[in-house]
Amino acid sequence: MIKLNKYHRGMSLIEILVALALSLLIMGGAITLLSNNKRVYKDQNEMGRLQENARFGIEILIKDIRMAGYVGCVDNIDNIQNHLNGASNDDNIFAIQNPIEGSDNAANWVPSNSSDQVATMATGTDGITIRYLDPNGMQPTAKMPTTSANIQVTNVAGLEIGDIIGVADCESAEVFEITGFPSTDKIQHNTGATAFVGNATKVLQKRYGDDAFIVKFVANRYYIRANGFGNNSLYRQEANGNVLELIEGVDSMQLLFGEDTNNDTIADQYVNAAAVGATNWNNVVSVRLALLINGVDQNFSGNQDTTTYNMLGTNVGPFNDYRRRKIFTNTVSIRNRGS
Repeated sequence: MIKLNKYHRGMSLIEILVALALSLLIMGGAITLLSNNKRVYKDQNEMGRLQENARFGIEILIKDIRMAGYVGCVDNIDNIQNHLNGASNDDNIFAIQNPIEGSDNAANWVPSNSSDQVATMATGTDGITIRYLDPNGMQPTAKMPTTSANIQVTNVAGLEIGDIIGVADCESAEVFEITGFPSTDKIQHNTGATAFVGNATKVLQKRYGDDAFIVKFVANRYYIRANGFGNNSLYRQEANGNVLELIEGVDSMQLLFGEDTNNDTIADQYVNAAAVGATNWNNVVSVRLALLINGVDQNFSGNQDTTTYNMLGTNVGPFNDYRRRKIFTNTVSIRNRGS
């Protein structure tokens, strides 16, 4: 039989309570630290996503705005012949005679007065349309035997029937739709029914040779509209009719156009599209843009956004939701006009 020492004792109730209290304090501190770290991570992740969206959107817009009106080494846009059906109408997306257009406060595009996509634009937002010939292309391998002949190239890889392209040298340029490939090294530009818009004429201004370039025609409309998830996004309508959602979480885009009023290739004033009017777009040498980006997801544990944002002189908000927001701005020179 084992005898217990009379001095052997267990823990007292007070000691147990003290131990429990200390354990709760340590556990509470650990939970608080974990919660704070989670909140900081969420905030940093949200801000990182917001900044990445802003960087992506700004870079896309800058790239296109800089190229507005580029038509190769042709120094006179009047020497560009547009063969597409309806090309003489200023209010379609193929009107290369208007290298840059603006929509102020979701109104019709200026100077064309086109209502294209206007009905879908978010109230109070601006839009911009940019047209140019892509500088990356290929050269014909031989001079066209006639002005209506197929254009001979090394191969037609990267091109599709229905693509809108241009052929240009330093004297003139043409814009037309590819209607077919009679062989793997020839581009057809016939009239008649096609997969897209079609050509009104097939006869070009001249017989283009191996000193010319064949490039894609770019026409992009950028604007803000609501997506299917209750948030505004930056959208782009392209020359082929495709409408793409580029960035979710763009509450507003505001634009000012820099006008050169004394012919020194430097903007003397920045005004909205309506103020540029129908006749002064040839004087626009730069664009000032602002995007108000939100964090997409709402954080209901944070503060309600009651801020009124000043975007290039236009007040936007308050939105009274729980999204994080920030304004991003940039001024872009149009390389083919400004210094």
